[in-house]
Formats: sequence, structure tokens, C-alpha cells
Amino acid sequence: MKAVAVTLWALSLVLMSCGGAPTVAPVEQTPSSGQTALVETTPAPEPEPDVSPSPPEADTEPSEEEALLELVRGNVATTDLSAVVKITGVRVEGPNGAPPATTGYVNHVYEVEILTPISGCGAKKGFAFAQMADADSRPMEIGTALFVSVCRGEKGGYYTPDVGYAIPQSALPASALAALKSKKLPKDASACGE
Repeated sequence: MKAVAVTLWALSLVLMSCGGAPTVAPVEQTPSSGQTALVETTPAPEPEPDVSPSPPEADTEPSEEEALLELVRGNVATTDLSAVVKITGVRVEGPNGAPPATTGYVNHVYEVEILTPISGCGAKKGFAFAQMADADSRPMEIGTALFVSVCRGEKGGYYTPDVGYAIPQSALPASALAALKSKKLPKDASACGE
């Protein structure tokens, strides 16, 4: 019996020295032979981690076209006049009609023909509007079709209140005009008092 205990002790040392936890089960007596038997146990395997792909998150970002259309809707709702226009003439001026500077800012003044009135046009067939630009930038070309939203200044002239109010019609989806004309857009806080 002493030899069996020493053997079990030596066996547990060997098993523990291999870096694992002892895997020897308690000694059981077999009733018929009177000798001890070793029963080895194998640890249960670790469950595999769940690697199934998670469902894709819903894309909540609007497309570039949708974002641009939303910008145009906001422009229409916050300005005095909006229309699809075609540029028929261009000139570059300094502040208050002065000769244009070579540095700083200038005004690109566009003469336009109204192709499709959207808001605030009345019976107008065309108008001119100013858009501030860097002195070294080139104006848009004659013939360009735009979605434009402008403010009316104190002296009756029109101007864009900031960048993003004169957008090439080709940048918007074909359905944009119908979407803008299909419902009356509520007037939001004006962008024109600046």
C-alpha cells in the first residue's frame, strides 16, 4: 500500500511539472482484487467562441445626393427667392461695385435667366445675384444651370448669403426639382438678415 501511495505522489508531481493541473482522479478500490486503480480524467474542452458575423448595422448616413437635396430644401426655406436658373452673363467686382482686387475677396456677379421658379420669383424672367469668392477663383461659366437661393439686399439686388446657395443642377438627382415643387416648404428662420 505504501508503494501505491508513493507511486501516486510521484505521478502527481510528474503531471504538475508539465504545466497542467493534476488530472489524476482519486484512487478507487476494486473490490475483487484489492489493488488500487488509477482513473484518468480529461478536462472538458473549452467552448469555441461565437464567430458568427453580427448583422450589419443600418446605414443611417444619408447619401451625398440626399444630403445635398436636404441642403437645397433648407436654402429654399430660409431665403427670399429660389429657382433653377441658367447663367447668361458674368462679371467680377470689388466691394460696392469697385474694381476687383487681386487679393482677398471679390464678388462674382451672375446675370441669370429663370428656367423653373421654385419660391419667391413672382413674374420675374431673370435677375442678377452676387456671390462672394476668393480673388483668385474663377466664376462659373455662362450656360451653367444652377439651383440657386438668394437674399434680397437693401438696394434691391440679390446675393447668396454664404457658400452652398448656388449649386450646379447636375450635382442633384433628377428627381430634386419635382421633390422641391411637390410641396410647399415651410419658411424657416431667415438666412438673409446677415
